[in-house]
Amino acid sequence: MKYDFGFLTFSILVITSSKGMRNAVEKKPKCQSIATKSVCGFLRKDGYNTTGFPNIYNHRNQEEALRDLNQFQPLMKIQCAKEISQFLCTTYLPFCLPPTQNIILPCRSLCLKSKSGCEEVMKRYGFHWPFNCTIFPDDTKGAICLVYNDNIVKTTPKTVATTQHITSKKQGKKKLRGNVKGNENDKLKIKCPKGFQVDIRKVVHRNSKCCPYASKFVLSAICQTKTTCDFVVEQKTFGGHCEGKVGSVLVRYKCFIQSKNSSQC
Repeated sequence: MKYDFGFLTFSILVITSSKGMRNAVEKKPKCQSIATKSVCGFLRKDGYNTTGFPNIYNHRNQEEALRDLNQFQPLMKIQCAKEISQFLCTTYLPFCLPPTQNIILPCRSLCLKSKSGCEEVMKRYGFHWPFNCTIFPDDTKGAICLVYNDNIVKTTPKTVATTQHITSKKQGKKKLRGNVKGNENDKLKIKCPKGFQVDIRKVVHRNSKCCPYASKFVLSAICQTKTTCDFVVEQKTFGGHCEGKVGSVLVRYKCFIQSKNSSQC
């Protein structure tokens, strides 16, 4: 299919079947470093350094995946959805955990939010959204997958607040931010006010080989939909990607109220 957005023209191969996904997943993936100068090089800002193949579309390597992904660059350039770049890159270049060689796919919600923002733009030119969101893990049911991470596309602050709980200046929007930190084997607790839910914003490791990006989505899966989230700073919590000790950790989080009008469909 060929898309023409005035000055932007590209072709897209429509992939809506889960059959290709099953075939790819059955093969043992192999991890490799993400090219820093590729269209997805921005992922490396937050520790997303490795990808694995074959991916769900049976690309054998990064070069093949990027060749197809490049067809979507117009959508990434116009940013029809703030999540679109991360969705496309984490779909074609799925995150890979080096110790286990397992790949982690983007969450279904990431696909749905990207679709919500970009589908109408594509319809204007007579085309349909080319991805079947149902083939991605359902994060509303506790699946381990990649959620949207705005730390990748925003400038990271040079200093980290040390207070346990920081109230946003925008009190009317009822947003709370804070952090917890601890060392190996410490028990940590993130506690939000009643009616709020925990949202993990960033995980920082020191004195360990843990991948901060992997730790972020693992901890997000543990804490999602909870008001209070308890965990121990140990490999059992964060997974095999740590390759031993977790060391010291700092977790930045936000407390938010789930909108009653938000949709999971």
